[in-house]
Amino acid sequence: MADCFTLEESIIKAQDFLEKLFTLEDEKSVISHSKRVALLAKKFAIYLEMEELVQTKLYLAGLIHDLGKYSIQIWKKDGAFTTKEKEKMNGHSQESVNLAYEKITTNFDVMMAIRDSHRFVSGNGGYPRLLREMTEMAQILSICDAYDAMTHRRTYQPIKTKIQALQELNDKQGTQFDPVMVQKFIEFNNASFDGA
Repeated sequence: MADCFTLEESIIKAQDFLEKLFTLEDEKSVISHSKRVALLAKKFAIYLEMEELVQTKLYLAGLIHDLGKYSIQIWKKDGAFTTKEKEKMNGHSQESVNLAYEKITTNFDVMMAIRDSHRFVSGNGGYPRLLREMTEMAQILSICDAYDAMTHRRTYQPIKTKIQALQELNDKQGTQFDPVMVQKFIEFNNASFDGA
């Protein structure tokens, strides 16, 4: 279990841990993606006028939401995943929580945001499948993670434009994403903040 660090200390530990964990050139994309998601989530939280503490928690959650990919190396694969590979990949959220808890933070809100960031708000998809509602932080992290994944290079999918990515978020509202949060994200993206 991680010692009791402040959120700011945990952010520094997270940045150091990411750099030590993902050292190979093809792994650097996880670091870049994590930093972009962290910054986007924090900017979105600022736009939503959330408390500074929540903004900091979202930034930390964004930084460490994909730590679990380190132990599941199949994410580097070119092309679509097999069913077995998808199942393995679906475990990366819980693995991220486990690593973060052990090395970086024990903050409950951060842990829940990471764990639930790949769930569908409808409860009918994503992972892990749980019956309880997603937290607002998990909803924000989910949208920011998906948006960044769509608008940046991935070996398993082509890059989408900002407009295409926003359209996909819009198309998946009510199933994968919370409709109110998607509309706020689209407004945020069209405002003075740069969502790209």
